Amino acid sequence: MAEISNASTLKQTDSRTLTYYDQNATIYAARKPHHEDIDALEYFMSEMPKGGDICDLGCGNGWASAKLIENGFQVKAIDGSAGLAAEAKRIYGLTVAVAKFEEFSYRSAFDGLWACWSLHHAPRTVFPELLKRVSESVRPGGLLFISVKGGTGEDRDSFDRFYAYHEWHELSELIGTAVDGQIIRHASWSEKCFEGKETPLHQIFIRMAR
Repeated sequence: MAEISNASTLKQTDSRTLTYYDQNATIYAARKPHHEDIDALEYFMSEMPKGGDICDLGCGNGWASAKLIENGFQVKAIDGSAGLAAEAKRIYGLTVAVAKFEEFSYRSAFDGLWACWSLHHAPRTVFPELLKRVSESVRPGGLLFISVKGGTGEDRDSFDRFYAYHEWHELSELIGTAVDGQIIRHASWSEKCFEGKETPLHQIFIRMAR
C-alpha cells in the first residue's frame, strides 16, 4: 500500500478549520452519528468484500472506523486534526494517521473509501482534483462514499470552519467527469446542523469502473 506523500501543490486544507477541531476535539468527538450516517455505513459494509481494505478519510472521533473494524474490515483511518485523532485513540483505541488532504496519495489501495462530511472543507477550486485523487485510491469495482453540504459558494460558519457547498446537479456532473465510476445510490435532505443552521445535505455512493 502506498504511503501518504506530498500529492499536490494546491492548498486543500484550511488551517483555521483544523484549529477549531484541535481546540474543541473533546466536545466535537462527543457528538453521536446521525441515523442517516449509520444507515449509510451499513449499506457501505454490505457492498464490501469480507475483510476488505477500507480508508476512512476525515474519520473525526473514529465511530465509523471502529464499526468497520468490529465487522472484520481492515481500516486506514485518516484525519487532519491531531486533536480528533487523539480522541479517536481515547474513545475507540484507534491509531489515526494525521494528514491533510493535499498529503493524501494512494492508488488502487482500498476496496472502499468512506469520506463522511469531510471533503466539503476543501475549496471549490481544488475539489475536482481532490475528488479525482480520492477516487483513484479505490480499486476497480470498489466503492467510494462521500457526503457533503449542499448549496452554493463558500463561507465560514459560526465556529470559523471553512465550507465549500455543492448543488446536487453540480456534484453529479463533476463525478461524471472526474471519477472513473458511476453513482449507484444517493440521498439528499435538509436539516439543522451542528452550527444550528438549516442546511441541504448529500450522500453519494459511487461504484468504480472494473
